[in-house]
Amino acid sequence: MRAELDIAEAKNKKLERELRRTRQDLEQKRSQLLEQQQRSDFDPHYKYGYTPKSIAKLSSLISRHLTRRPAYVDVNTIYNSVKRCYDNYAKPSPYHSQIAARVTDEVSARATLECARDVHMLLTTAYASNWFSNTQRTNLAHWLQAVCKMQY
Repeated sequence: MRAELDIAEAKNKKLERELRRTRQDLEQKRSQLLEQQQRSDFDPHYKYGYTPKSIAKLSSLISRHLTRRPAYVDVNTIYNSVKRCYDNYAKPSPYHSQIAARVTDEVSARATLECARDVHMLLTTAYASNWFSNTQRTNLAHWLQAVCKMQY
């Protein structure tokens, strides 16, 4: 009976080691999956601000890492992307005006409203983050005030 107990204890220890290794492997794969998922939303070419959808995508990127910017993100390029989002909203180019003229008034008004909200969300998120320098934060605050003054 003692021999059987020793064998059972040995098997138990072996299973506990395997369980510990499996948990470590699972945690490592979970971390890799989360990092891969976060990187999949990241545009390495920084083409944020050229489409309305990219405004929300950029805001999501910043909000996910609000207090800790990932090393693979260049803060100055992100700042320029935020500026581009603001500029394209506050000062639409003639190209955007031509597109808006082709769309019905109702759809255009809805798109403008959604874009305004997305830019407001982006500026608020960027300002709340700790990614930017004091000068950049000052500009973000001015842009945020300007967007708040615009009527939705």
